Amino acid sequence: MKWINVKDRLPSETGNVVVYLEGLDGKSIEQIKCYICPEYGFVIWETLDDEDVEGLVTHWMPMPEPPTGENN
Repeated sequence: MKWINVKDRLPSETGNVVVYLEGLDGKSIEQIKCYICPEYGFVIWETLDDEDVEGLVTHWMPMPEPPTGENN
């Protein structure tokens, strides 16, 4: 999967995504919740604990598919 710049495209569905976050403590990659607000034309980013994301989401990607098979 490739990173998608938020300037190019935002997620089209509500759900969990992986983001690249520039926060007060530096840069990180995190799994967060994304809520789509089509009536307002923007996305709300929240942590998995339903807290506001502190920092700037610059890139995102869909969650990868879980592993499959006997060895997982």
